[in-house]
Parts: sequence; C-alpha cells; structure tokens
Amino acid sequence: HMGTKRAYGSGSITELRPGVYKLRWRVGIDPMTGSYRMRSETFTGTKKAAQRRLGECVSATPKSVSVATVAQLRTEWARVANVSEASMERYGYALRHVPAGFWKVRAADVTPPMIADVYEHMTADGVGPQGIGKAYTALSSMFRHGVEWGWIDRNPCANVRRPTLDPITYVVPTPADLIRMFDLAAAKGGSQSVWLRLAMATGARRGEVLALRWCDIDLERGSISITGSMSKKGRGTTKNKQSVRLVAIDADTLTLLRQWRRMSAERSLTLGVHVGDDWHVVSDDPETGRAVLLNTATHRLNRLAKAAGCPGARLHDLRHAHATMLLEAGVSTRTVADRLGHSRVSTTTDIYGHLLSNADEAAAATFAGLLHAEQR
Repeated sequence: HMGTKRAYGSGSITELRPGVYKLRWRVGIDPMTGSYRMRSETFTGTKKAAQRRLGECVSATPKSVSVATVAQLRTEWARVANVSEASMERYGYALRHVPAGFWKVRAADVTPPMIADVYEHMTADGVGPQGIGKAYTALSSMFRHGVEWGWIDRNPCANVRRPTLDPITYVVPTPADLIRMFDLAAAKGGSQSVWLRLAMATGARRGEVLALRWCDIDLERGSISITGSMSKKGRGTTKNKQSVRLVAIDADTLTLLRQWRRMSAERSLTLGVHVGDDWHVVSDDPETGRAVLLNTATHRLNRLAKAAGCPGARLHDLRHAHATMLLEAGVSTRTVADRLGHSRVSTTTDIYGHLLSNADEAAAATFAGLLHAEQR
C-alpha cells in the first residue's frame, strides 16, 4: 500500500512500501508553465534517514533561482542539455581550466568582462584556441539555458567575442587512397575490411560504425539503421536525436556484409556457437560477438593510412571523404546532411562550404548550358 505524503519544507516523502520512500523537492520555477519544477529520487532505508536525505537534497538546491551559483547552473545544464556523452566529456576537459572561483559566483552576477577574463586566464594557462572554443560553446549554452529558465536576465557570453579558431586541416583520402586502404585491410583479414568499407560507404562516425549489430543491417533491402554509438564505457546513444537514421548502402558493400555474415556464422559454428542478432558486425570475437574497441580501430586505421600513402588521415577523415565525394558529384546538401546525421544542414554547409561554392559555380554553368541548348 502507498503511504500518505508528508511535506517537509519544499519537499515531500511518500512511502512506496515498507523501507522504500519516494522523495520529491522543488528546483525553481519552470518559466514555460509558471509551476515548480520538481526532482525526485527513490530512497531505501529508515524514515529518519529518508527525512535526512530529503533535507540534503533541499539544501543543495538554490533557495531561489536568483542565488544560484554558476556551478549549480552547470549541474542543471549538464542534466538536461541535448549533448552526447562524448561531447560533454570534451566540454569537461576544456572547463577544467576555468578558474575555480568562477564557479562560486552567482550566475546572475556574471558579466561579459568576467567571461573575457576567463578566456584570458585559460590562454595564460596554455589552453589553445580549440580548447577555448569548446569552453565558449559550453558556457554560452549553459547561460542560454539559465535565461530560458528565468534564472538570469541575459546571457553574458553573447557580448564577448568568440575566440577565433584556426581552420583544422584535414587529410581527406582520395578515392584512389580509399581503394588502396581497402585492399590492404582485406589482405589482413578479420573485420578490418568490413569496418573500413562501412565507414567509407556510409560516412558514419567511428563509434556509430563500431556499434552496428546484425539486427541493424537489412541484408535484403541494403540499408543500415544507425541507432547507437560506442564509447569507452560501452554502447550508448548517438550524438543527438537527428543522428538516429536509416542509411542506404551500395551493392558492393552489401555483398561484402553478406559474405562476412556467412563467414562469421561458420567461424562461430566450429566453436558450437550461433551468431546472435545483437552481436556486433565489426567483431573479431567468434564466441560472444563483442565490438572492436575504439582505440583498436584508430590504431588500425593509422597503420592502413600510412601504408596506403596518406599518413595523418584519421578515421573521421573517411567521413569527410564520403561527404566530399558526394558533394563534388552534385548530391544535395540535404541528402549529405541526412546521411551524416547532422542535426542541421547549416552544419554540413559550415564544414564543406568550400565544396558548395564550386558546386554553385557548376550549377550556374549548367543552367547557362541548358538555356543555350534551348536557343539553338
């Protein structure tokens, strides 16, 4: 039977069953609804311990949003931000260099000059433009959430010049490089040629390729469902909601996958094991079908790229190669953005803008050609 609710300050305790309690407490007002935003947790223990725990939760929450510190704002932001685990980790690395005192300041008291000081301190600390750029993105998103929740009146990052980043130079493998790398991988055997072909043919991210299971591959229709991503902690969600996608694959890739499935099944059967639908496609383990580790895939690619004559090319550059080849062939930005799982077409445009200007000139020439043909 469910026990009666008892209110304690700005929280309440409900007994779910003997020794198990549901604690609920307020964490400020939701500006959209005007009602209190609530947090809850289930607690196992005595009634007294449950009351003590609720007291801790209530006192850890700012009494009113106006007194929330930057640290409290960060905690709430990290909880709700639509950011992948890997991105949040990278933001964490960059934010480590923010002076400790900054986190203790009331969020409402942070001014644009204070944000500029943070960047100056980071630069003096030896943080490069890429790291400061990451901190800028995280802080700006954090304070933007604060404005949306009504915790602060304005985003102090909005009036601070974003650090200028030197464009990253990519080693984008050419089609000839890709063929050489694939041949080398095929000669090595195992899963190498499969993951290389999948990365090349789909433009998927490193973690997304390694997370593919046999249930994600439609060997009849020739399509792949990208629903997850591998991280160092194991299989998790994709970078964002838009990254969950269905990608068509070409006939050669499909043939390779069918052969690999057959080979994997035969290899496992000799050990008396059946390949499961939830087994990873890119796997060198015939007993459990566990995924190849991120670092293993990276080291393998580095060796292949070097041997193929394009040293410095990373796994992520196979993604750039996929997008570059498609855009140069005149495939629409929308289609490329969908294949890559970019949340906005503007992301694709920002990264591959130089190719699009070439495509734009080609489009103008094509138009003129069509018009001339009609005039004749």
